Formats: sequence, C-alpha cells, structure tokens
Amino acid sequence: MTIIKSDTNIIDWFSSVDYIFSINSDALVVGILDESMLGERVACLNAWYFGLQRHEYTYETRLSHAGTPVSRAYIDKSEGRCYFAGGVFGGSVRGFRDILAQAVQLAQNDLNARPPRVAIWHDESYLNRVFIDVPPTVVL
Repeated sequence: MTIIKSDTNIIDWFSSVDYIFSINSDALVVGILDESMLGERVACLNAWYFGLQRHEYTYETRLSHAGTPVSRAYIDKSEGRCYFAGGVFGGSVRGFRDILAQAVQLAQNDLNARPPRVAIWHDESYLNRVFIDVPPTVVL
C-alpha cells in the first residue's frame, strides 16, 4: 500500500516561501500571529491537555497481547513531556517537509504491517511520536 505517489514533489510548490503551517480548517485563531512563532520545526500544545499531568495524555500506548507496541506511534511511559495538537504544526519548508516525511513513514509502516493498523489518534499520534524523536524548535 502506498500513501503518496506522484511524479511531482508537492513540497516544490512552496519553494518561494520561507515557512509552511498546517492548520485545521475549523481552527479559531484568538491571538496575534507574529515572528515569534516561526522556527525550523513548530509544534502547538494541545489545548485540551494543557496543564494536565503526563499520565492524563492520550498518547498511543496500546500493546498487543504479546506486549509489543500496536503502532509505530507508540510512546512509552518514560517518554513525552508535552502533548501536541495535530491541528497546528509547521516550520521552515525543510522542517515542515521533515515532519511530514517522518509522520508519513510511521503511518506507512503501520499500514504495511500485517494486519494493517492506524495509531489511536491518527495524525496526532504520529506527530507526537515525531516530536519526541526530534523535538520542535518552537512550541506554541
């Protein structure tokens, strides 16, 4: 199974910009957006989990009956200090591309598994795994 297949590298469409952000279509921006939010790899704390204890985060923690992680997005109890939103992330063109490439690779590995699987909170679970492996340079 292949997620993305194209003769054109879509990221090339953005070669004339400095930064790219992915923001959910139902997002409500309630503050000022300025240069302080720009960085190589930008993540946004999830508002629902802000201020909660680590054990209250809904990281991908499922294990199989054999005790192995169900998904490549698995986050051990010893990992993770922040829970990031899947609806807002970005960075420089290179940083954004790297975030997407890492998340897509994790998802692709899960989809290629037998049986295929998907992380518990889909893209948000994969992004949280990515941001643990390579922390964001800016946290909103």
